[in-house]
Amino acid sequence: MTSTAQSRHIALPSKPPNLVKDWEAVNKHLATALPQCVTKIQQAVKGEHVSSHDSVYTGLTGIAFMEYHLSEMSLPLMDEVLTPKVLLSSADKHLARVLRHHPDFAYSPSRLSFLESSIGIATLVLARGLSTSEESIINNWQAAKDYLQATIEQVILEDSEVYSPGNKEDASEVLYGRAGLLYALLYLRKAIESQSQQGNAALRSLVSDANLAKLVDSIVSRGVHGAFSLSSEFRLEDRPRLPPLMWTWHGKRYLGGAHGVGPMIHKHMQEIFGTISWLIDCQDEIGNWPSKCPTQRGASAHNDLIQWCHGAPGMVILLSTALRVLRRDQQSLTNLDSMEKRIQRSLDCGASLIYKNGLLRKGIGLCHGVAGSVYALLASSDALDTTSKREFFTKAAHLAFLATLYEDLTSSSEMSVPDHPWSLYEGLSGACCAWAEVLCRMDAKDPRRVRSGFPGVDDLLGS
Repeated sequence: MTSTAQSRHIALPSKPPNLVKDWEAVNKHLATALPQCVTKIQQAVKGEHVSSHDSVYTGLTGIAFMEYHLSEMSLPLMDEVLTPKVLLSSADKHLARVLRHHPDFAYSPSRLSFLESSIGIATLVLARGLSTSEESIINNWQAAKDYLQATIEQVILEDSEVYSPGNKEDASEVLYGRAGLLYALLYLRKAIESQSQQGNAALRSLVSDANLAKLVDSIVSRGVHGAFSLSSEFRLEDRPRLPPLMWTWHGKRYLGGAHGVGPMIHKHMQEIFGTISWLIDCQDEIGNWPSKCPTQRGASAHNDLIQWCHGAPGMVILLSTALRVLRRDQQSLTNLDSMEKRIQRSLDCGASLIYKNGLLRKGIGLCHGVAGSVYALLASSDALDTTSKREFFTKAAHLAFLATLYEDLTSSSEMSVPDHPWSLYEGLSGACCAWAEVLCRMDAKDPRRVRSGFPGVDDLLGS
């Protein structure tokens, strides 16, 4: 790699755990760091200003989401701060505080996602409103429902117009677009299904199969148009080797979580796996992917970014999902006989690169930090490890352990402090989620059977 690429990560200062005493040390560090850091986050945000544009990505809403996420995990810890009751209470208070500083919910065509818009706040209000007694959440429940319903109706209306989505490929990604809205509806559906009374009829209608199917079809239609637009930049003889789907921005992240909609996406599987095949072709010799789509066959700019938002970690999570779907539904997926080995090779190569370069200088968050690397390796473990060979889980645990040293790394200027140091996607909250998942998996006979997933992306899918 180039010296520029080397400057983006810290060389691993130790080897992965091997002996029993090594694993005991990893367990101890994670078990100590997790409650301490959750407490540190909660103390730090007590007096912080809450922006009117607060979001799951970098705001107090994301810290509440971290607490909700941890409350659903079977943590092998007895520390009171990590009990579901305490976590839920703290999360509700944080969400209520956001609502007190948040203006009325308003529709924005450029902000449709769970992570980066009011949709995330509204979704959490609706989900928690099913069981909490927190007054601010209950008082905002109807407004959140009306806003989410109006948003869905507006999106469906836009997509029914003659020029949309047939001539657009944008507004589809998980960070800002329709894939993020799809995640919100899946999250809400899961919350409703966990309630004995199944929520009310109005809420169930928001997450109906019809609404999910329309969103999926819109995203795919936009992907088809994006692929058509891309083909115009290539010679006619090269066009058959181009992807069936293509989107602006972080389109591939849609594929990574989309199989949570089950039968609604099954009719699109050939296009999806055709796109995955093309993405595998784009992988470079060291195992990374370009940050921009190649403009001619076989030519793409070198990419030294190895983080969830750009490069191998996001792709590895996609490939892990694709491999598990392929194995599960192989009998019903035709003309995909050669895909399994191709995905395995690509996944193995990408995951190995992530481990080598996963201790990122940008910090320990999910988007462009170490926590994103840990989740990518956990996803690789889900797809590639066996009960007797836990190569990628071991590497994930090692990176998680090294992330507990973040204060020493920042004080020595080896690691930078992110703009939002306590947040979910840039800061410490994301690391807490990753540490918790590693701890839960360490306590299991088969780590692949204890998965919560990347918060806000693929944490709804189970094993």
